[in-house]
Amino acid sequence: MVEPRETDDIQTEGEASTGEASEEEIEYIRIDPNNISKDISGLLRDNSQFTNVFLSHVGQKARSQHQPEIDRLTEENATLRVVYNRQRFEGMEQEEINKQFANDPQFAREYTEAVHSTPQASIGMTQLRSSISGLMEYALSKGMPIERTEEFLQKANAGDYDKDTQGQSHSDWTGAFGLLQQDMLNELLDSKPSAEPKEEPISKKPADAANPDMAGESRRGNET
Repeated sequence: MVEPRETDDIQTEGEASTGEASEEEIEYIRIDPNNISKDISGLLRDNSQFTNVFLSHVGQKARSQHQPEIDRLTEENATLRVVYNRQRFEGMEQEEINKQFANDPQFAREYTEAVHSTPQASIGMTQLRSSISGLMEYALSKGMPIERTEEFLQKANAGDYDKDTQGQSHSDWTGAFGLLQQDMLNELLDSKPSAEPKEEPISKKPADAANPDMAGESRRGNET
């Protein structure tokens, strides 16, 4: 007769083995290399988890590639608007400016922006964003993960490269870009697999040269 304690042990082992079996029942996603588009379309339609991961990955890649360019164009548009408004206000009489400033909120905002902005600084920021965009695309083309490029972009936006190694502010945008570029290129070089050392071919020397004694014996035999 089986004691209750032993029965409990047997049931526990059975439950454990059942759990192991259930853990092994993993449904793998299979994609036919010759039918990738159709298979992915089916997964996007039928598998919500795949859809979330896939769209998140695509969104991250698109943002990493295109957001710097979008920011650059936005900044460039704002700079051109300021330059245009400044030229427009310079052709107006001061009395007319005062009147519109007091009665037109939009005019007041545009006038304040044009008077207090520095177009040269805005142009420098536009050039910086354009250069960063090109650098990000280059890093991605060389195999840097999207997540890593976004980390570098976040560091740049947070001002981590705004000062040189001595803690001094850069004279223009090229200083910040140079530090960012150096960090990213160094990481690409560090992650590049080193070339395997080539094996030197083993040269086979003639028997006479390898063993002078045998060479002498061979010559003596021929003389005899």
